Amino acid sequence: MTARILWKIVPLIILIWAFYANANRFMTLYYSLRKAVYVQMTESEIKVIGKAITAEYQYSNKLPESDSFTKWMKNRIDQSKKRKRAVGTDYFGQYYLFSRGFNDEFTITSRGPDKKLNTRDDIKVKFSAKMGTDDTSPSR
Repeated sequence: MTARILWKIVPLIILIWAFYANANRFMTLYYSLRKAVYVQMTESEIKVIGKAITAEYQYSNKLPESDSFTKWMKNRIDQSKKRKRAVGTDYFGQYYLFSRGFNDEFTITSRGPDKKLNTRDDIKVKFSAKMGTDDTSPSR
């Protein structure tokens, strides 16, 4: 009887030991994967926001102002739904940045995983309000 119980418990003990022995590697892998997923989700969200701005530009012929971009987004997103993030923030908890270019061009930027502006991991997508996205791949 004791052998049967040990036969069931020992693999569980080995599994728990293996997890704790490799917990640091597991957590490193987990955070790397989470960061990659957040980057992809942020890129997708930027494209959706850019398409919404382009659609509104087609109707009103106006682009949002850079200094009131967060307010612009809050006015267009249904806030009655429960959100884990504040309106206008990326998956890293930082507000999106909007900048206007020449004519009808604009760029939406996320500061990226390091949360600092003008670093290699920034996620930027340029758009042309008249023709849609200039470059579908984000520049970093």
